[in-house]
Amino acid sequence: MTSMTRPRPLALSITLLLMAGCSGNQDAANAQHSREPTADKAPASTPTKTDVVSHYADLAHATFQDAVTTAEVLGEVVDARLWPVC
Repeated sequence: MTSMTRPRPLALSITLLLMAGCSGNQDAANAQHSREPTADKAPASTPTKTDVVSHYADLAHATFQDAVTTAEVLGEVVDARLWPVC
């Protein structure tokens, strides 16, 4: 029975924390939106198709490179745990 009551304080704490974070000052948020530039003004520099494709390629390469590096480290850890050096 005691194991069923343990999650309650944690759940209550998380709920209160989330409610406190969501109850921010809405006037400040609305004031920030009113200072944003209007839609009829163009941005200072519009990215070209080449810029977008290059950025996407760099992002994809970095993501896959990170996955390869993580897999290599994981493989080394698994090898060390399965076949420890005597």
